Amino acid sequence: MVDGNNLNSVLEFTYLGSTISINGCINDKIQRMMAKAFGRLRQRLWNNHHVSMRVKGKIYRAIVLSTLLYGAEALTMYRRQVKKLHAFMMRHLHSIMRITWTDNVGNKDILERTGLPFMEDLLIRKNLRWTPDRLTKQIIYFQLSSGHRKRGRPRLRFKDTIKRNLKLRDIKTDSLDITLTAER
Repeated sequence: MVDGNNLNSVLEFTYLGSTISINGCINDKIQRMMAKAFGRLRQRLWNNHHVSMRVKGKIYRAIVLSTLLYGAEALTMYRRQVKKLHAFMMRHLHSIMRITWTDNVGNKDILERTGLPFMEDLLIRKNLRWTPDRLTKQIIYFQLSSGHRKRGRPRLRFKDTIKRNLKLRDIKTDSLDITLTAER
């Protein structure tokens, strides 16, 4: 109850442009990020044959990737979500470069031509750049003191993502004094 008004319980709501759901799932957020990133420039820029590939590449990096990855450094993503973002990126790079599936050009070749890294590398870079500046030890060590877990594998936590990203970059977590094991 706020100011005498009863508040309804909802499954999800939008706050500051982000949708917050009861289960903490970010699939809808990723869908919205992808829709915002590429759509508006399709007719005016990507399908325009008078604009050079060099200019399209610069605009792709400046607008599409920054829109797509805005806020992604704070998200806890599973592999399937990273793969979905990578597929989105590759589909649109194919479109921009006018490469069809019959041209038989691999994703690695397209990324080399454009000078872009794999989506996972972009996300790891953003995550590791953001993590030390913004997080305090209290957030990293935070554990709920009560409650029951559901059956099955525990959900991926943000600190699990940090640990995975540090391992992928061959950075030892011991040197950072981060205990990433569950405290019981």
